[in-house]
Amino acid sequence: MQWIAVAASLLPDDAQYIIRPHPMCPIDPAEYPRLRCTMSEAPLSYLLRTCDVAFTGNITSAAVDAYVAGVPVVSTLDGGTLNLSPLRELEGVSFVADAGHLAAALVQAPVNIPDRDEYFFLDRELSRWRHLLDRALSREMKKES
Repeated sequence: MQWIAVAASLLPDDAQYIIRPHPMCPIDPAEYPRLRCTMSEAPLSYLLRTCDVAFTGNITSAAVDAYVAGVPVVSTLDGGTLNLSPLRELEGVSFVADAGHLAAALVQAPVNIPDRDEYFFLDRELSRWRHLLDRALSREMKKES
């Protein structure tokens, strides 16, 4: 939140910020008096249809929701720990380590990204699982004989 408060001072005055905190981590907007923001508990699916960019923590599944919905994702990156983001190394996802980089990433975020259905590999035949299970069963049968 500190980063977004600082980044907002570097961005256009007409930018709007909708904050959807994790239910277990409430945020008091009074702690950020210069940040013109709206707090929301609306479903993420609704909020993603109304935003231009999603700024997320590093290890949240909300980043995946935004990515699949075609919303540009900017995610925090703590230089002192591993990048545990489910979106690491994916094209079009920005990772930032401070408020200045956050402001730049928000300004440079792409627009009109199509939904990204390819994030999940949905094989209805479960061919990879079947192959893996067949190999395991074959090994077990060899041990027994």
